[in-house]
Amino acid sequence: MVMGCTVFIHPFAVDSAAAWYDQSVRPKTFCLGDQVSLYCPKRFKGRSAKLQSTYSQTGTIVSKLNDSMHLVKTTKGNKIFHTDKIKPMYTEAYNRLHSN
Repeated sequence: MVMGCTVFIHPFAVDSAAAWYDQSVRPKTFCLGDQVSLYCPKRFKGRSAKLQSTYSQTGTIVSKLNDSMHLVKTTKGNKIFHTDKIKPMYTEAYNRLHSN
């Protein structure tokens, strides 16, 4: 391991990576108070990762920090999650609120 080493990343590489990511991402919108499932992958020895649930925690949206970050109230307290790591819980209450 090299200590004190700085890595230069060319600005063009950053822009091209961002453009590539933006092509495939779908925008997600959440309202305050929405019930969501949180991406928390846990691996257990002796079990197939393919059959394990990756969305194991649930929470409630408390606030939107920016376009890609949300503050979520979980059982362990408030945590910040990226929008890519959150998906809505589809319940009857959710369907009534979001059906237009």
